[in-house]
Amino acid sequence: MKFSFTIAPENQNFMSNFYSADQKIGDSKTDSDEVWEVMKGTGSRWEPFIKHNYDTAHGAFLSKYKKHGFTIVSPARFDHDYADEKDAAGITFKGKSSIVLKEDGYHTNATSLIVALHELVHWVSHPAGQGHETTAIVLLGHDLNEGLAQVVVEDILEKQGIRKTEYKIYTDRVAIIRKMMERFGFELFGKALFYGHWSELRDEMSRVWSLSPVELKQLWTFAHANQSGEAIKCIDKLNKRPPRLPRPQSLTWVFR
Repeated sequence: MKFSFTIAPENQNFMSNFYSADQKIGDSKTDSDEVWEVMKGTGSRWEPFIKHNYDTAHGAFLSKYKKHGFTIVSPARFDHDYADEKDAAGITFKGKSSIVLKEDGYHTNATSLIVALHELVHWVSHPAGQGHETTAIVLLGHDLNEGLAQVVVEDILEKQGIRKTEYKIYTDRVAIIRKMMERFGFELFGKALFYGHWSELRDEMSRVWSLSPVELKQLWTFAHANQSGEAIKCIDKLNKRPPRLPRPQSLTWVFR
Protein backbone atom coordinates (compact mmCIF):
# COMPACT_ATOMS: atom_id res chain seq x y z
CA MET A 1 0.00 0.00 0.00
CA LYS A 2 1.44 3.35 -1.02
CA PHE A 3 0.80 6.48 1.01
CA SER A 4 1.34 9.95 -0.40
CA PHE A 5 2.54 12.82 1.77
CA THR A 6 1.99 16.56 1.70
CA ILE A 7 4.46 18.89 3.36
CA ALA A 8 2.79 21.24 5.79
CA PRO A 9 3.26 24.92 4.84
CA GLU A 10 5.25 25.71 7.99
CA ASN A 11 7.76 22.99 7.08
CA GLN A 12 8.35 23.78 3.42
CA ASN A 13 12.03 24.49 4.12
CA PHE A 14 12.73 21.00 5.47
CA MET A 15 14.01 18.15 3.33
CA SER A 16 11.71 15.54 4.85
CA ASN A 17 8.38 14.70 3.22
CA PHE A 18 6.90 14.20 6.68
CA TYR A 19 5.36 16.89 8.84
CA SER A 20 4.07 14.70 11.71
CA ALA A 21 5.54 11.76 13.58
CA ASP A 22 2.09 10.18 13.43
CA GLN A 23 1.96 10.06 9.65
CA LYS A 24 1.25 6.60 8.30
CA ILE A 25 3.65 4.55 6.26
CA GLY A 26 2.90 1.35 4.42
CA ASP A 27 4.97 -1.67 3.44
CA SER A 28 6.12 -0.39 0.06
CA LYS A 29 9.79 0.13 -0.74
CA THR A 30 9.04 3.79 -1.51
CA ASP A 31 7.69 4.33 2.00
CA SER A 32 10.66 2.63 3.64
CA ASP A 33 12.99 4.75 1.50
CA GLU A 34 11.29 7.88 2.88
CA VAL A 35 11.88 6.73 6.45
CA TRP A 36 15.52 5.92 5.67
CA GLU A 37 15.95 9.52 4.48
CA VAL A 38 14.73 10.75 7.87
CA MET A 39 17.03 8.24 9.55
CA LYS A 40 20.07 10.08 8.18
CA GLY A 41 19.48 12.52 11.03
CA THR A 42 20.35 15.49 8.86
CA GLY A 43 21.39 18.44 11.00
CA SER A 44 20.97 16.61 14.29
CA ARG A 45 23.71 16.02 16.83
CA TRP A 46 23.46 12.31 16.03
CA GLU A 47 24.17 12.71 12.31
CA PRO A 48 27.94 11.97 12.50
CA PHE A 49 27.32 8.80 14.51
CA ILE A 50 24.56 7.62 12.19
CA LYS A 51 26.67 8.39 9.12
CA HIS A 52 29.35 6.04 10.43
CA ASN A 53 26.93 3.09 10.16
CA TYR A 54 24.37 4.24 7.63
CA ASP A 55 25.63 2.68 4.41
CA THR A 56 26.35 -0.71 5.99
CA ALA A 57 23.01 -0.79 7.81
CA HIS A 58 21.05 0.42 4.79
CA GLY A 59 22.76 -2.17 2.61
CA ALA A 60 21.82 -4.92 5.06
CA PHE A 61 18.21 -3.71 5.01
CA LEU A 62 18.04 -3.67 1.20
CA SER A 63 19.57 -7.14 1.09
CA LYS A 64 16.92 -8.44 3.49
CA TYR A 65 13.97 -6.57 1.96
CA LYS A 66 14.81 -6.64 -1.73
CA LYS A 67 11.38 -6.02 -3.26
CA HIS A 68 9.37 -4.39 -0.48
CA GLY A 69 9.66 -2.26 2.63
CA PHE A 70 8.87 -2.96 6.24
CA THR A 71 7.10 -6.10 7.38
CA ILE A 72 3.80 -5.00 8.95
CA VAL A 73 1.58 -7.57 10.65
CA SER A 74 -1.85 -7.40 12.27
CA PRO A 75 -2.12 -6.59 16.00
CA ALA A 76 -3.49 -10.09 16.64
CA ARG A 77 -0.57 -11.78 14.92
CA PHE A 78 2.00 -9.47 16.55
CA ASP A 79 0.59 -10.11 20.04
CA HIS A 80 0.50 -13.84 19.38
CA ASP A 81 3.98 -14.15 17.92
CA TYR A 82 5.62 -11.73 20.36
CA ALA A 83 3.59 -12.20 23.52
CA ASP A 84 6.34 -10.71 25.69
CA GLU A 85 6.28 -7.51 23.61
CA LYS A 86 2.53 -6.83 23.51
CA ASP A 87 3.05 -3.23 24.61
CA ALA A 88 5.48 -2.59 21.77
CA ALA A 89 4.51 -1.27 18.35
CA GLY A 90 7.49 -2.85 16.64
CA ILE A 91 10.43 -5.10 17.27
CA THR A 92 13.91 -5.44 15.77
CA PHE A 93 15.84 -8.70 15.78
CA LYS A 94 19.35 -7.67 14.82
CA GLY A 95 20.59 -11.22 15.25
CA LYS A 96 18.08 -12.40 12.65
CA SER A 97 18.26 -9.21 10.55
CA SER A 98 14.54 -8.65 10.92
CA ILE A 99 12.14 -5.80 11.72
CA VAL A 100 8.46 -6.50 12.42
CA LEU A 101 6.00 -3.65 12.89
CA LYS A 102 2.52 -3.87 14.39
CA GLU A 103 -0.29 -2.62 12.19
CA ASP A 104 -1.82 0.60 13.47
CA GLY A 105 -5.46 -0.44 13.71
CA TYR A 106 -6.94 -3.26 11.67
CA HIS A 107 -6.76 -3.74 7.90
CA THR A 108 -4.71 -0.56 7.43
CA ASN A 109 -1.46 -2.33 6.52
CA ALA A 110 0.26 0.73 7.95
CA THR A 111 2.22 1.94 10.93
CA SER A 112 3.46 5.41 11.89
CA LEU A 113 6.69 7.20 11.10
CA ILE A 114 7.80 7.36 14.73
CA VAL A 115 7.43 3.61 15.20
CA ALA A 116 9.36 2.75 12.03
CA LEU A 117 12.06 5.32 12.81
CA HIS A 118 12.55 3.92 16.32
CA GLU A 119 13.16 0.45 14.90
CA LEU A 120 15.58 1.84 12.32
CA VAL A 121 17.65 3.38 15.12
CA HIS A 122 18.03 -0.12 16.54
CA TRP A 123 18.88 -1.43 13.06
CA VAL A 124 21.55 1.24 12.48
CA SER A 125 23.06 0.79 15.95
CA HIS A 126 26.26 -1.23 16.31
CA PRO A 127 26.74 -3.75 14.78
CA ALA A 128 25.44 -2.07 11.63
CA GLY A 129 25.75 -5.24 9.59
CA GLN A 130 23.34 -7.04 11.95
CA GLY A 131 24.02 -10.59 13.17
CA HIS A 132 24.12 -9.63 16.86
CA GLU A 133 22.03 -7.60 19.26
CA THR A 134 22.94 -3.96 19.92
CA THR A 135 26.33 -3.85 21.64
CA ALA A 136 25.34 -1.01 23.98
CA ILE A 137 22.93 -3.37 25.76
CA VAL A 138 25.96 -4.80 27.59
CA LEU A 139 26.12 -1.55 29.57
CA LEU A 140 22.64 -0.06 29.33
CA GLY A 141 20.48 -3.17 29.40
CA HIS A 142 17.46 -3.51 27.13
CA ASP A 143 15.30 -0.86 28.79
CA LEU A 144 17.78 2.01 28.93
CA ASN A 145 18.79 1.10 25.38
CA GLU A 146 15.17 1.61 24.35
CA GLY A 147 15.23 5.00 26.05
CA LEU A 148 18.42 5.99 24.24
CA ALA A 149 16.99 4.92 20.87
CA GLN A 150 13.91 7.04 21.50
CA VAL A 151 16.03 10.05 22.48
CA VAL A 152 17.73 9.76 19.08
CA VAL A 153 14.32 9.56 17.39
CA GLU A 154 12.96 12.61 19.20
CA ASP A 155 16.06 14.67 18.44
CA ILE A 156 15.94 13.76 14.75
CA LEU A 157 12.25 14.63 14.46
CA GLU A 158 12.74 17.95 16.21
CA LYS A 159 15.72 18.95 14.06
CA GLN A 160 13.82 18.14 10.86
CA GLY A 161 10.77 20.09 11.97
CA ILE A 162 8.53 17.04 12.15
CA ARG A 163 5.74 17.56 14.64
CA LYS A 164 5.90 15.35 17.71
CA THR A 165 3.34 12.70 18.43
CA GLU A 166 0.93 12.71 21.35
CA TYR A 167 1.60 8.98 21.67
CA LYS A 168 3.96 8.40 24.59
CA ILE A 169 6.87 6.13 23.76
CA TYR A 170 9.24 5.06 26.53
CA THR A 171 8.64 8.35 28.36
CA ASP A 172 10.24 7.24 31.64
CA ARG A 173 13.24 5.65 29.97
CA VAL A 174 13.78 8.74 27.86
CA ALA A 175 13.71 10.89 31.01
CA ILE A 176 16.37 8.69 32.65
CA ILE A 177 18.68 8.84 29.62
CA ARG A 178 18.30 12.60 29.29
CA LYS A 179 19.12 12.98 32.98
CA MET A 180 22.28 10.90 32.50
CA MET A 181 23.22 13.00 29.48
CA GLU A 182 23.08 16.13 31.61
CA ARG A 183 26.15 14.78 33.39
CA PHE A 184 27.97 12.86 30.68
CA GLY A 185 26.92 14.64 27.47
CA PHE A 186 25.60 12.87 24.40
CA GLU A 187 28.87 11.94 22.69
CA LEU A 188 29.66 8.98 24.93
CA PHE A 189 26.13 7.67 24.41
CA GLY A 190 26.52 8.09 20.66
CA LYS A 191 29.78 6.14 20.72
CA ALA A 192 28.18 3.41 22.82
CA LEU A 193 25.10 3.07 20.60
CA PHE A 194 26.57 3.47 17.13
CA TYR A 195 30.28 2.58 17.50
CA GLY A 196 29.98 -0.17 20.11
CA HIS A 197 32.36 1.76 22.41
CA TRP A 198 30.25 1.23 25.50
CA SER A 199 33.34 0.78 27.70
CA GLU A 200 34.19 4.49 27.34
CA LEU A 201 30.86 5.44 28.90
CA ARG A 202 31.26 2.75 31.56
CA ASP A 203 34.70 4.04 32.51
CA GLU A 204 33.46 7.63 32.76
CA MET A 205 30.48 6.59 34.87
CA SER A 206 32.85 4.66 37.11
CA ARG A 207 35.21 7.63 37.41
CA VAL A 208 32.60 10.35 37.97
CA TRP A 209 30.05 8.39 39.99
CA SER A 210 32.22 5.59 41.43
CA LEU A 211 29.38 3.50 40.03
CA SER A 212 29.22 -0.11 41.18
CA PRO A 213 27.65 -2.96 39.19
CA VAL A 214 24.91 -3.17 41.82
CA GLU A 215 24.04 0.51 41.36
CA LEU A 216 24.00 0.11 37.59
CA LYS A 217 21.60 -2.82 37.89
CA GLN A 218 19.43 -0.63 40.12
CA LEU A 219 19.13 1.89 37.29
CA TRP A 220 18.23 -0.99 34.97
CA THR A 221 15.49 -2.03 37.40
CA PHE A 222 14.03 1.47 37.62
CA ALA A 223 14.05 1.72 33.82
CA HIS A 224 12.33 -1.65 33.43
CA ALA A 225 9.63 -0.59 35.91
CA ASN A 226 9.25 2.81 34.22
CA GLN A 227 10.12 4.51 37.52
CA SER A 228 11.92 7.57 36.20
CA GLY A 229 11.33 9.49 39.43
CA GLU A 230 13.22 6.92 41.48
CA ALA A 231 15.96 6.68 38.89
CA ILE A 232 16.43 10.44 38.82
CA LYS A 233 16.65 10.52 42.63
CA CYS A 234 19.36 7.87 42.39
CA ILE A 235 21.22 9.88 39.73
CA ASP A 236 20.98 13.05 41.84
CA LYS A 237 22.66 11.18 44.69
CA LEU A 238 25.36 9.86 42.39
CA ASN A 239 25.99 13.37 41.08
CA LYS A 240 26.86 14.50 44.61
CA ARG A 241 29.72 12.04 44.86
CA PRO A 242 33.22 13.42 44.32
CA PRO A 243 34.86 12.00 41.18
CA ARG A 244 37.57 9.43 41.61
CA LEU A 245 41.09 10.74 41.33
CA PRO A 246 43.10 9.19 38.50
CA ARG A 247 45.47 6.46 39.55
CA PRO A 248 49.13 7.53 39.57
CA GLN A 249 51.07 6.11 36.68
CA SER A 250 54.13 5.45 38.81
CA LEU A 251 55.88 6.57 41.97
CA THR A 252 58.33 8.47 39.82
CA TRP A 253 55.42 10.47 38.35
CA VAL A 254 53.94 11.13 41.82
CA PHE A 255 57.09 12.59 43.28
CA ARG A 256 58.36 14.29 40.16
